[in-house]
Amino acid sequence: MRSKKRILQLEELYNNPQKNAMKNISPTWNLETLYTGGSQSPSLHSAIHHLKEQIQNMNLEFKEISIMKKNLLIVENLEALCQDLQSFIHCLISQNVEDQEAIKLHNQMVQLKANCDSLDEEMSAELAKLDENEFKKLVADPDMKSIAFHLNEKRLRAKKKLPVEQERLVHQLGIDGYQGWNDIYETFLGQLRIVSPLSTNEVLSVGQAENRLSHPERHIRQQWFHRWEETWTKHEDLFAQMINHLGGFRLNLYAARKWDSILYDPLFCNRMSGKTLHTMWKTIDKHKGSLQKYLSGKAQLLGVKKLAWYDIDAPLPFTSQ
Repeated sequence: MRSKKRILQLEELYNNPQKNAMKNISPTWNLETLYTGGSQSPSLHSAIHHLKEQIQNMNLEFKEISIMKKNLLIVENLEALCQDLQSFIHCLISQNVEDQEAIKLHNQMVQLKANCDSLDEEMSAELAKLDENEFKKLVADPDMKSIAFHLNEKRLRAKKKLPVEQERLVHQLGIDGYQGWNDIYETFLGQLRIVSPLSTNEVLSVGQAENRLSHPERHIRQQWFHRWEETWTKHEDLFAQMINHLGGFRLNLYAARKWDSILYDPLFCNRMSGKTLHTMWKTIDKHKGSLQKYLSGKAQLLGVKKLAWYDIDAPLPFTSQ
C-alpha cells in the first residue's frame, strides 16, 4: 500500500503542471543569442572560415617540450571551437531539417572535424613517443596541469591505434563512410512524418508522434503506438542497411586496430573497465525485482492486467483534489 502511495506521489509531481518547476521554460531555444541570422549569419560563416585557416596553417613541430606544449594548447582550442560550431549547426538542422544552408555548413564542418582529428592524431602519437620522465615534465607545467589527465588518455589511446598516416586516412574515409551513413540516417529520420491514426489532417514528426505515446487516454496511446509501429516497419529494410553499414565500418576499423573486443572503445570512452560494467549489470539484475514491483503497481493503478509498451511512460489518472 505504501509503495502505491509513493508511486502516486511521484507521478503527480511529474504530471501536475502546478507543481512542475519547469513549466515556465520555453519549449524552443533562441539560437539568435549565439549567431544572429542562423545559418545565414555572417559571424558564423566568418568563424568557420577562420577555423579552416587555422587548421590549414597549423605547423606541428615537436623538437622541444616547450614547442610541443604550445602546439598542444593550440590544437585543444581548435578542437573546442570545432565542437562548438558543430553543436550550433546541429541545433540549426534540428529546428529545421530543410535548412539547406545549415546542411551545407554541416558538410563543411564534417571535413574540418576530420582535419582537426588528424592534427590530434599526430599530437597524440608524439605524446605516445615520450618516455615517462619526459611526459611527467610536460604535464608538470602550470599551463598543462588542467589537461594532464586528458593528455594521458590521449597518450594511452594512441598506443592502441594504427600509425598516424593510417589514422589520417581513417578520418578522411569516415567522412563518406561512418559519418556519411550517420548523416543519411539522421536526415531520413528528420524528414520522416507520421500520419495521425485519428485524423489524416494531422501529420507529425517522429519526435512529436513519440509524445503521443504518453497521452493520458489509453485508447489514443494504443492507436498511436500501432501507427508508430506501422511507419517504422514500412522503412525497416532501409534503416537496417544504414545501421549495418555504420556497424560494419566500426567493426572493420576495430579489426584493423587489432581491438579484440567490441567493448574496448565504449569502455575506454566512458573510463570504465569490463569488470565494472559486468558488476553494474549483475547489480541491476539482482535488484530488478524493485522495478518489476513498480511496473506491476502501475498496471494496477491503470486498471490493466499487464502494461503494454505504450503504458510505460503513461501518466496516472488523477482526480482533482
